Amino acid sequence: MFTKLGKCAVSLAAALAVFASVPTAVVRMNLKAAAADSPHVQQEGEENTDSHGWKGTWESDADGHWHACTVDGCTGRDGSAAHNYENGECTDCGYAHSDHVWVTKDEENEECSVCHKTQAHSWGTTGTLAGGKLTLSCTTCSQTKQVDHTCKQATAWESDETQHWHMSDCSEHTAVEVDGTRANHSYTPQTYANESEAQATLNCTVCSKPHTHNWTAGATSDGTTTYTCSVCNSTYTKTEAATPHVHANDGTWKYDANQHWHECTADGCTESDKKYDKANHTFPTSNDSGTEDPTASTVKCTVCDQTHTHNWSSSDGTNYTCSGCSSTYTKTTTSSETSSGSDSSDTSDESGDSGSTSEPSTPPAPSTPSRPSRPSYDDYDDDYDYDEDDDNDDTSEPTDPVDPVDPVETVANNTTTDVQTDEGMPHTAISTPIDSLVGMIFSDDELAEIGENHAHKAV
Repeated sequence: MFTKLGKCAVSLAAALAVFASVPTAVVRMNLKAAAADSPHVQQEGEENTDSHGWKGTWESDADGHWHACTVDGCTGRDGSAAHNYENGECTDCGYAHSDHVWVTKDEENEECSVCHKTQAHSWGTTGTLAGGKLTLSCTTCSQTKQVDHTCKQATAWESDETQHWHMSDCSEHTAVEVDGTRANHSYTPQTYANESEAQATLNCTVCSKPHTHNWTAGATSDGTTTYTCSVCNSTYTKTEAATPHVHANDGTWKYDANQHWHECTADGCTESDKKYDKANHTFPTSNDSGTEDPTASTVKCTVCDQTHTHNWSSSDGTNYTCSGCSSTYTKTTTSSETSSGSDSSDTSDESGDSGSTSEPSTPPAPSTPSRPSRPSYDDYDDDYDYDEDDDNDDTSEPTDPVDPVDPVETVANNTTTDVQTDEGMPHTAISTPIDSLVGMIFSDDELAEIGENHAHKAV
């Protein structure tokens, strides 16, 4: 018996010596293989009461690893456990994790939050530029970094209405405005000859951006206005006919003793004293007559409210003229004055009849209006044959009808009388004192001629 135990001890010692010389991983795999080949002992709670045989290799998925049963259709597992990762690989079953969740580990590296695998950041080639710094981002995690960057300037100019600038032409970032290139447009001011030429556009001397002028009117002198562009300072002049001033007033006439006028209330009146429509007063004129002296009556100007009092003057006491408005006034003889003259004539006749040997004086012809034109007495020579040079004077009474108004008969009788008309009908003369009537018809020279002819006839 002891001999058998001794042999067993030697065999065990030999086995241990062999095991010690084999790598741990090999030993582990052999143990697993032995276990897989060993009969399965039914575990409490297992539904399948049949004996299991466990495979010696590991089954795994993303969540863990285990040993599968060798019996077909059996879903039993043995040794299930979570992966024990080291740098992305399970140290138990060798499962390599691929669905990494990268997080920043430090400025240069990133690490998977599941399997703890580490790697260098994967920096993008494009980023954002600000202040001369280009900001780049890791393509797999959220880590960023800034690097110095000098942009390459694009050749073309960008512009708006007032300024121009350059954009960048870099592959590392999207196009941005290059610092220090923005500036206002620059123009060379032009002097245009007229408004038509001034409609042309003017280009910026840097970026060639066309510019539309914004004209502002300046001072005007003698109808010429200078216009200046508020952007580029170009200029042109325009001459226009001056707009005539239109007077306005408050509707009332202003006046003094001699004239009346309107006072302009409009701005920019060209009259130095703002008076326009100036004119002398126009007073209504009259040509009146009457038996009394004219009165100093007052009249008003036909345009304004200025009044004028007549200032009458006369050189003969009959005809008056106003020195202010040229009105006239004629003072007429009253009927009592006429009657007084007739009475005086009758008295002288009566004194003559009383035996006075003196010849009665011929009353002077009254001053009367001019009479109508009538034929000379010479026209009646053929009827009366009064010509002194005719030797065959006929002293017989004329056979033809007498003159419609025989002045001889009128003078001789000194009364009104019926005279024969050309038609043979009687006609009664106007009932007027004969002396006055004769004076109205004949002048003094004509009366003298008539008297001489009648004296010749009487002889």
